[in-house]
Amino acid sequence: MLRKLGTVSGLTLVSRLLGFLRDVVLAATLGAGPVADAFMLAFRLPNHFRAILAEGAFNAAFLPTWAAADASGPTARGSARSCSAGLSSPPDRRLRDCR
Repeated sequence: MLRKLGTVSGLTLVSRLLGFLRDVVLAATLGAGPVADAFMLAFRLPNHFRAILAEGAFNAAFLPTWAAADASGPTARGSARSCSAGLSSPPDRRLRDCR
C-alpha cells in the first residue's frame, strides 16, 4: 500500500513540476500582455465547458427543474422556455422574461 501511495504521490509531484515548467516557458515565450491573456483564455475555456457540461453538473441542476416546469402545464412550460432561451440574450431581456 505504501508503494502505491508513493507512486501516486511521486507522479503527482512530477505533474505539478511539469505544469510549473510549462507556465514558465509560456511566460518566457509570450510575456505578460494581451497575447498571453488570449492564449490562456483559449486554453482554459474548453476545460471549463467540459467541467460544466460533460461532467454532469449542468444536467443535475437543470433537468429536474425543466422536467418539473414541463409537467406543470403550458404556462410553466412557456415560462421555462422563455427563461432558457433568454440565457443567450442580453441581461435586461433575461430579467424581464423570467419574472
